Amino acid sequence: LAAFLAPEPIPLDLFAGHPELLGEPLAAVARDPDELSDAVGALVGYSLARRHRSAFQVHRLLQAVVRNRLPADRQRDTAAEVLGLLVAAAPGDPEDPLGWAGYARLAPHVLATAPSGDPVPAARGLVLDTVRYLHAHGDSASSRAVGGPLLERWRAALGPDDPDTLAAASILTVALNELGDPEAARVLGEDTLERSRRVLGPDRPATLWTAAALTASLVGLGAAAETLGIGEDALRRSRQVLGPDHGTTLWTAVNVTVAHVLLGQAGAARILGEDTLERCRRVLGPDHPTTLWAAAVQTLALVGLGEAAPARALAEDTLTRSRRTLGEDHSTTLTAAAALVRALALLGADDVVHDLGEE
Repeated sequence: LAAFLAPEPIPLDLFAGHPELLGEPLAAVARDPDELSDAVGALVGYSLARRHRSAFQVHRLLQAVVRNRLPADRQRDTAAEVLGLLVAAAPGDPEDPLGWAGYARLAPHVLATAPSGDPVPAARGLVLDTVRYLHAHGDSASSRAVGGPLLERWRAALGPDDPDTLAAASILTVALNELGDPEAARVLGEDTLERSRRVLGPDRPATLWTAAALTASLVGLGAAAETLGIGEDALRRSRQVLGPDHGTTLWTAVNVTVAHVLLGQAGAARILGEDTLERCRRVLGPDHPTTLWAAAVQTLALVGLGEAAPARALAEDTLTRSRRTLGEDHSTTLTAAAALVRALALLGADDVVHDLGEE
């Protein structure tokens, strides 16, 4: 089984978590933590593996030898068993920071086995969630590096209008925008939204998420009027179909808020932004990526209204949370920092403005 995973640490709970998916005698071993540890110890004793805390690792050359010595039917069955274990171990919502540690452990193995899982819908879903995790975690470069070839492969294997192909295109749209290529994101996002509306319908959750991705790229281009047009329609549909507290609805609402800010409509931005931020904190939690993005945008709205003191307080809190959760260089962190610079400038704190602005 390890020979069909990545040459990275393999979590023991991948086996212990779902022993019912394993054949004997490994199933019985996986049910007993001590026996499972002893089994890894045996591998280590024969220099076939390295032990990590709650994990073990097999060298890529040894993996290749093991795979190549298996007959074709055993290779096929083992690869399918590995896919089943990975799907069963899926950590859940890729945008929930509570699941990020689980995705970090599984991501190398999910991506290593992705091509063999292309015919399996559940495996494709796990791949999509893993790429979403990379983006949500702030690793847009990896999201793009994985998402580009994935989209091309699925276009060829599944067709350009397959729902999973469209989902991969939407995720790549977001990654392109985050990496400073909003024009490419816009082109891909418009094509994906047109296909999604035609194939799935305008009110399907996947279509609404695609519309939100397109509005994000339009924000990146500074196309405020176009963002507002597409975004308000998507927001209305999301509220009706998914509800006002759904993650897609809230993300769309933040992008519409940005459009109001860019158009100088600070009052409208504040009203929508306050409602969106309150819902994000209540539903998603204060450190969720969408919540932090909503808070950063709300700070800009407050600055636009000249409310420097509350803007500073919100920006400082958002910047602290963003640095801790998303990292120093994430676009939300940088937006919060820029908003804080503007709030401090309104307050006349020129010395702090200069240092933070330079950074």
